[in-house]
Amino acid sequence: MNFNICYRNHHPSGKKSIFDFISWLYFALKELDYKVTLSNRLCKNSTNLIFDNFYFDTGYLLRKNKIKYGVLCTETPTGNTFNNYKDAYWLNRRKNFDKLIKGAEFVWTTWGVCEELKALHKNYGYLELSFCRLYKEKYKKNINKKFDFAFSGQINDFRKNILKTFEKIGKLKINKEFKSKKFYSSIIEQSNFSLSFQQSLNWQCMPTTKIMNSLHLGTIPIIFKPDYEDSSNLSKFCLKIDGKINDIRFNFKDYEIYINQYEKRKSIHTLKELITKTVPKNFSDNLNFIESNFMGQTCIHLSKKFYFIRNFIFYNKNEKNFQLNDDFSNLGIVIYNKLLIKIIKFYFVTFNKLINKLSNS
Repeated sequence: MNFNICYRNHHPSGKKSIFDFISWLYFALKELDYKVTLSNRLCKNSTNLIFDNFYFDTGYLLRKNKIKYGVLCTETPTGNTFNNYKDAYWLNRRKNFDKLIKGAEFVWTTWGVCEELKALHKNYGYLELSFCRLYKEKYKKNINKKFDFAFSGQINDFRKNILKTFEKIGKLKINKEFKSKKFYSSIIEQSNFSLSFQQSLNWQCMPTTKIMNSLHLGTIPIIFKPDYEDSSNLSKFCLKIDGKINDIRFNFKDYEIYINQYEKRKSIHTLKELITKTVPKNFSDNLNFIESNFMGQTCIHLSKKFYFIRNFIFYNKNEKNFQLNDDFSNLGIVIYNKLLIKIIKFYFVTFNKLINKLSNS
C-alpha cells in the first residue's frame, strides 16, 4: 500500500505548525516499510492523507476528481466549532470538516480519542504518536545540554506570563520563529525540559506533537496537569505541574525514566494496528499524481451573505515532491494580493450595507 501525505491545503504558517507531525508520520510509515510520498499534490487511486483545513467546495472537487482520502484531524471538535473558538473562520472550518469526513475512507485524530468522531465515522481511529526510530535518527544529534528550559511556538498572553515565571527559576531559551527544523530541534535537544504546556489552563487536549518531539530528542516535556481524562496516553511521559508555579526546582535525572518508557512504545505497533483496523484494502498502489489547485483555496468571510473565493496557491508544475530538508522553500509558493482583497472586500461590504439600508427603508 502506498501513502501520499498531502499538505496542500495549509498556508505557510500552518505547514510549519504541523511539520513535526508530518515528519513523524513520514518516518513512521517508512519504518513500517510502506511506500510514502510527501507532496503538495493529490495522488489518484492511492492513500491520500490530508489535514483538516477545508473550504466549502473542497468535498465537491474531491468527489469530482474521484480522489480517495483519509482525514487527519489535528483540532479538537467542540460543539459546532473547534477548540471552543466562536469566530466565523473556525465555524466555517468545522462546517466544511463535517462535510469532508462523510466522503473520507477513514478519519484519524492526533491529539487523543474523540468519541464524537467515533460515532460519526465507522473507520475512525486515534493515531498515537509513539516512538519512531527513524525520526530519532534523523533529528537527534546527541548534543550537550545548555539550558534548563526551552519553549518553541506561539506566545499568547497566558504563555507569556508562564514563561516569565520560568525565567526566574532557571535558564530559559525561547524560539519564537520557526527558522528551520534543524535549528528548532537543536534548541529543544539542548534543554533539560521542554515547556510543552497547553495554550490555557482549560485547554481540552494534550499538546501531543510537542510531547512527541521532545521525547525523541531526549528532553522531558512539562505540561499542565489536565483536569480531564487524557486519552492520548502521552501525559504519563511528562512532568505535570499545576497552574501555581512558585520557586520550584526540577531535577532532570529524576525524570529520565520517562524517555526510556516512551521508547518502548514503538510506532511500528500502534500505527500498524491503526492502519489494519481503519484503512480499507481497496486502495491501489498506482502513483498517479494530479494537480490539486482546489486544495489551496481560501475563503474570506465578508458577511453573513457574501464570501470571496480565491486560489492563493500557484502550483509550480516543475516542483519536485517535497523532501524532508531543513527549510520550507519548496513547500509551495503563496502569493497574497492584499490590495485586491481590500478592494473587493470594500466593494462587497459597501454593497451589502446598501442592500440592507434599502431593505430597511
